[in-house]
Amino acid sequence: MADPDRLLQLRQQRALVAQHLAWLDGEITRASGGSAENAPSQKSGPFDLATRSMHQVAPPNRSTASSDAEMEKIFHELAEEDSSSSSISKSGCWMIFAAVVFFSLAVIVGFILFRYR
Repeated sequence: MADPDRLLQLRQQRALVAQHLAWLDGEITRASGGSAENAPSQKSGPFDLATRSMHQVAPPNRSTASSDAEMEKIFHELAEEDSSSSSISKSGCWMIFAAVVFFSLAVIVGFILFRYR
């Protein structure tokens, strides 16, 4: 059986996340030059619960087609960024590997030269 306190905490967390998403949508709308009437006021932050009840938070109202198009655009941008950063990471790993091998060989050669002289 579910703990009532845990259920209440989970619902509060869900309300906070929904409120934060609504705030983010407003900030995105404001930054993209959208109408200011849909955006929340400047003084309210993502977690300003002093003036709002958690039950008043509604999910953002947006069309599915534009949302899907935006997600696809962001997905492709991040995929391109990820492929370039992985090649940089791989080259960095190879450089570190080469440096460790070179240092190890230098220590071995140095030990042999100075030990058996």
